[in-house]
Amino acid sequence: MEDIYDKVNADYYKPAPRPTPPAKKCPKCNASFGLSFRSGIPNFCSICGTELNKYYSDLYSSYKKELKNHNTISRKLEMDFERDAKAYAGITDHPKADRCFSLAWEYGHSDGLSSVLDYLDELSELL
Repeated sequence: MEDIYDKVNADYYKPAPRPTPPAKKCPKCNASFGLSFRSGIPNFCSICGTELNKYYSDLYSSYKKELKNHNTISRKLEMDFERDAKAYAGITDHPKADRCFSLAWEYGHSDGLSSVLDYLDELSELL
């Protein structure tokens, strides 16, 4: 079995970059348009008259699907990491394994997954 630190260093648990929202620009003349909570997307471009509402709505719905897919993959990778990390620490079946991982994640995830593993290794000794 491949070592979990090797997987972390190889970015095995790192998802693809988050999709970017569509630009708020007219597809024809490239003029920017603003969105407001009250009026929403303007129906037509103020410069060239191109219909924007349907164009932007289609782009935004496509973006939302990509974002949902990205979030699903990211969550799956996080769950895989949690499962592998608990197995590495030898606490898979322990009743406090979830709490131990939660603390390790809280303390270490801002420094990367290696740090989470280091904290988990230290905290698991208390169980």
